[in-house]
Amino acid sequence: MEDASIASLYLPSEYKDNLVNIQLSNCCNTTYEEISKLKLGMNIYKKRTIIVSNRLPIRIERQGNELVFISSEGGLATGLGSIYKKEENIWIGWPGIIPLNVEEEIYIKSHLAKLNLIPVFLSEEELRGYYEGFSNEVLWPVFHYSSSYAVYRTSDWEMYKKVNEKFSRHQ
Repeated sequence: MEDASIASLYLPSEYKDNLVNIQLSNCCNTTYEEISKLKLGMNIYKKRTIIVSNRLPIRIERQGNELVFISSEGGLATGLGSIYKKEENIWIGWPGIIPLNVEEEIYIKSHLAKLNLIPVFLSEEELRGYYEGFSNEVLWPVFHYSSSYAVYRTSDWEMYKKVNEKFSRHQ
């Protein structure tokens, strides 16, 4: 049987100490004792919540020469808001803005890190194909019983895969 990755988590360098990558050939035949003997360099019993969604529970607006961080009022952000703020829990997602330069990206990352938020920056092209294209024109109609409205474009699918890979690397 091929190896199956039951936990593969890639975090930015500041989270590397908590990196976990367990490869088990058959999770059904792996006992609790076998898992507990794994030397992972961290306490595997420590509970931690990692939320990954398209958007972070904040939005960033450019007001003049200043960036303003505003809490989102959406259902997911409201429902999970208290969870990601606790201890070492984190939320990974798009911050809702495209940084103008590297300095702005660094500023956003450092500000969000204080809030347990990890941004995944996307370009206009990535947003068009991944979010406006595949997510809104295929996934939303198909999963809301309106499959006749789905519009499939191979280029959007390719961008959707590329952005999902980007989310998995947290870049």
